[in-house]
Amino acid sequence: MKVKKWMVMILICAALLAVTACGNTEEQSQSGTGVMSDFSAVTLTGDTFSQDNLKDYDLTMVNIWTTWCGYCLDEMPDLQEVYDNLPAGVNMITICVDGDSEASTAEDILEENGCTFQVLIPDEKLNDSLLSLVSAYPTTVFVDNAGNLVGDPQVGVARGGDTIADAYLGLIEDRLAQLP
Repeated sequence: MKVKKWMVMILICAALLAVTACGNTEEQSQSGTGVMSDFSAVTLTGDTFSQDNLKDYDLTMVNIWTTWCGYCLDEMPDLQEVYDNLPAGVNMITICVDGDSEASTAEDILEENGCTFQVLIPDEKLNDSLLSLVSAYPTTVFVDNAGNLVGDPQVGVARGGDTIADAYLGLIEDRLAQLP
């Protein structure tokens, strides 16, 4: 009987982890770490995005996703809603980790969901700095105008509001309050 209870507990824990993210959900606190400095990435539309683009905003929300992650794809309409309702001084971008090999799939996903935000394909420096900290998808981080992390990463889909978009907007307000 004890073994059966333990098996049920293990299954419940595994299900809870699976509901929020694809991958290992170990969270890491990296406040103040310059993870988006000295980089230059190409966007899916062929533009260049670098640390200089961060300087125009007090805070940038960076959502990191892949084309094979169901949770990432499910939150795309909510991310567009966040993008449409960003407070002044805040930007939102995403990084499609497999965008170099799955560009057309990523473009189809964005088109199907009406997404108009910038999507970066990571360069080597982003892979070595920011993406080396990511253990699950989606992961969302917030950076200041110098590319330093603000607060803890959001591992998995944000929860806590009436909608996913509300939860992300709440995280933005929280991170804005943490800026000096």
